[in-house]
Amino acid sequence: MAAAALEHPTLATLPPKQEPSDVFPNETPVVSTSVGAPHPLFDSPDADIILCSSDAITFRVHSNVLASTSGFFRTLLSLPQCPPSYKRSSSPTLALSPEVVHITESGRVLEGLLSMCTGRELPQLEDFGFVEELLHAAEKYEMPGALSVLRLALTSTTLLDAHPVRVYAIACQWGWKETARVAASRTLGLDLLGHALVKDLTYIESPHLISLLLLHRRRRDVLRQGLDSLVEFYANNQPSRCCNCQKEVVHGEWLSLKLTWLNAIEQRPADIATGAVLQDSQLHKLFSASCPHCQRLLYNPSGTILRLKQLLERLPKTVEF
Repeated sequence: MAAAALEHPTLATLPPKQEPSDVFPNETPVVSTSVGAPHPLFDSPDADIILCSSDAITFRVHSNVLASTSGFFRTLLSLPQCPPSYKRSSSPTLALSPEVVHITESGRVLEGLLSMCTGRELPQLEDFGFVEELLHAAEKYEMPGALSVLRLALTSTTLLDAHPVRVYAIACQWGWKETARVAASRTLGLDLLGHALVKDLTYIESPHLISLLLLHRRRRDVLRQGLDSLVEFYANNQPSRCCNCQKEVVHGEWLSLKLTWLNAIEQRPADIATGAVLQDSQLHKLFSASCPHCQRLLYNPSGTILRLKQLLERLPKTVEF
């Protein structure tokens, strides 16, 4: 079999599926003699195929393992494998030598894929860049088992907390709706339009990007409507009167609190998502406000906090598909 390099597509621009005959067009299979250092975990002496990574690390594996875990290699290995007669006659041992397939993935990526496919200890999946490389390769070589493992890895706390937007982009692209919903909920504390996330947003396909932006927009709208409610917060009624002396009062502290919260969901969304706004100093000022006529406190702390908590709980939590 000819030693050939397989192109490495990206998830966003993966070309139509190629059959092995397209990857190796019109070539007579021969055995490559160009190999590198063996990988200690994949150096089986009775292996019948050798995979050589881009950094010249060789993996001696059994073809039946590749055929049972990879659609790509299953098709590739179903093609005629025997070298032409003139080569067999000149080198009798050639037909017995394991064939070498050169691929473009690194040894680290290939080790990770083969470990997932052979039941070995899984690689550390805490580096998002490494997980992306594995996803590219698992998709390229049609490895559903590896893809399942990587899907679970994407929902780990480490990756979700560090890269929720990127996880959301990948989950949407693969149609993993539940994973996408979980990732979207982890973006609630982020300023999506801030400079830090501009690059990450470019990985999201337009319909799913709109869904994510609408989620954040709906949260702002629900918060604004709740704070302006005449039913839940009597301070919104105009003219407003003191519940004790019935004289007209101005709820300046309440207006300041509403502005603080509406500004927080725009500039400090994490404070809204975590409920930290309930510890804001503006809330303490609100509860110390009193009627200028009878000096009675204007707001009931326990009732106000309860309604504010209920409002935060009503805010949309994830995207809609």
